[in-house]
Amino acid sequence: MGADGAYEVGAITQTLTGLYVNGTYAITFWYAGAQQDAYTGVNTETWSVSLGSQSFTAPVLNNASGGFTGWYQETFDFTATSTSEVLSFLAVGTPSGEPPFTLLSGVSGQQIDEPGSSALLLASFFGLCMLVRRGRARMAGVVA
Repeated sequence: MGADGAYEVGAITQTLTGLYVNGTYAITFWYAGAQQDAYTGVNTETWSVSLGSQSFTAPVLNNASGGFTGWYQETFDFTATSTSEVLSFLAVGTPSGEPPFTLLSGVSGQQIDEPGSSALLLASFFGLCMLVRRGRARMAGVVA
């Protein structure tokens, strides 16, 4: 996907459903900067990425006149505040009138942790410790 971040700017959006409230999600994508053929002038490109009310901005790519920056991968971690959130990519570029194109590819999302899984793991660990302690106490009583 290509977007001009300095002319008729508008976000690319997708509603994500089935999220866990307070669940952490990693959004990974590849991005690059380019300039339309036959245009010249140094320009910059980046993406502003939002999920719900949280936003991050990828590092700005500086593009030589008529050039291409190459591809870069970025990952942002978001915490869901609802079971349904809007994922948004907004191209940001300069200067106006020298068509900088911010390119986007390979967008993927992955749940990093499931809410409650850390608490369950911790409770299981403490339960195991109590069983080991109880077993040692019984063994000490048998030996004595």
